[in-house]
Amino acid sequence: GIYYVTVTDQAGCEVKDSITVNFDAGPNVDLGEDIFICENQFVSLQANITQGEFLWQDNSTDTELITDAAGIYTLEVTVDGCTGTDEIEVFNTPALNPDLGPDLLLCDETSIVLDASQAGIVSYLWNDGSDQATNEITSSGLHTVFVMDGYGCGELEEIRIDFIASPALDLRDTVLCEGQTLLLEVNAVADSYVWQNGENGSSFNVTESGEYFVEASYEGCISRDTAEVSVNPIPIIDLGPDQALCEAASLMLDASVLGANYTWQDGSGNSSFEVIEPGTYGVVVELDGCSSVDLIEITPTVLVNVDLGEDQLLCDVSNLELNIENDLIQNYVWNTGESASNINANTDGLYWVEYE
Repeated sequence: GIYYVTVTDQAGCEVKDSITVNFDAGPNVDLGEDIFICENQFVSLQANITQGEFLWQDNSTDTELITDAAGIYTLEVTVDGCTGTDEIEVFNTPALNPDLGPDLLLCDETSIVLDASQAGIVSYLWNDGSDQATNEITSSGLHTVFVMDGYGCGELEEIRIDFIASPALDLRDTVLCEGQTLLLEVNAVADSYVWQNGENGSSFNVTESGEYFVEASYEGCISRDTAEVSVNPIPIIDLGPDQALCEAASLMLDASVLGANYTWQDGSGNSSFEVIEPGTYGVVVELDGCSSVDLIEITPTVLVNVDLGEDQLLCDVSNLELNIENDLIQNYVWNTGESASNINANTDGLYWVEYE
């Protein structure tokens, strides 16, 4: 405004003077609204004016202040001796920590659902184009998701997933017969094998009854399979030595084994077989999957004619030798009880012999 004064002395003389006074409000400094910054993000703080003398709270004098730290920042600007002041507060946004977990090795699985959800996240973008918080993964490889919050801050998270098929094992329960060997084999692709006794080959020889198992590993995935092996005895049969069969006679062959099945040369299935004529006879005896065979040869008997001669009347003879020795005769039985091919007859009576 204008200010003036009038001065009057004792003689009544007056003197007047005036002055104009203008008040300057100083520069209007404006740093803007308080702001939020993302983790590791730098922000430039600047006022709305570019002329004058600048003094920040850290005593720097540039027209702008660059920072990545939260806090209250003040600026004084002096223009023509007048000073204006403003302050701004910088906030850090909540940290984004999408967590898909550690890398995964999945054995014998076909999919897994990954979840990247977190409070404050407003958008998701997976490497396969999906834009949801969860994503079903069905293929091996590196999978990533980029998330953003409402302040425009983003974070990338990744995980490695491998889908592995465990080795396909197929050991089967088996019945062996005594003396047989079974080769248990693993045909699946594997990095290593461990059998029940610690052996490490892809196959194992079995000769005894028991439980056998193998563990096979492929790229960290392990399969285990077990086989029960039973070793059964072979049935013991004996039709006896080859024999001769007398005319009109019969012979019963017996191959009896408890619980067994029988197949004779003519296809019959009894445990015994009656022989009424010469020939080759055989039987297969099967018990619990194991079988044995025996054969016997039946030949016709060759008749041997023996003649002790005419009845005799002997005088003053102490004994008479009766002899029927023949290479075809194996056994002799006289009515006197003797078993030689010849005897001495020294008493009256009837003498006879049986032979075969």
